[in-house]
Amino acid sequence: IIGNELRERAFCSLVMDDQRKMNLIRSPKVEKVLLKQNNKVRAYTTGTLCLTPSNLIFIEPTGAKETWVLYHHISSVERLPLTTKGYPLLVKCYTFLILHLVFPRESECVNVVDSIRILSHPGNVVLLGTRSDQCLTTGQCLN
Repeated sequence: IIGNELRERAFCSLVMDDQRKMNLIRSPKVEKVLLKQNNKVRAYTTGTLCLTPSNLIFIEPTGAKETWVLYHHISSVERLPLTTKGYPLLVKCYTFLILHLVFPRESECVNVVDSIRILSHPGNVVLLGTRSDQCLTTGQCLN
């Protein structure tokens, strides 16, 4: 019975962590974003960018293709100078994937940059999700 209680507390802790991370995301969904990947020769693709507590997801309008990137795989995020297409953003990953994102509005670009920087390089241990480990080992979950 004690093991089940610990698992339940750990699950509650993970849910709380996700809620805290969601509060850090200013624009969880941005539409009409242009994407070009470093390994693709085709032009930009228009779609929707979604930010979750653990992933950055780009969904093409047909829904046929999705690009998922874990925040832990992101090494750097850079805002580039304004272009005729919009407000560009460069996302480089440790997996050598490079995403060129272009946003229609500056406010959305700034919100996404800030959210990705916080979630990809957390300075707080709580954002890493280690609280569930503490909960499992000690039996005490902090809220």
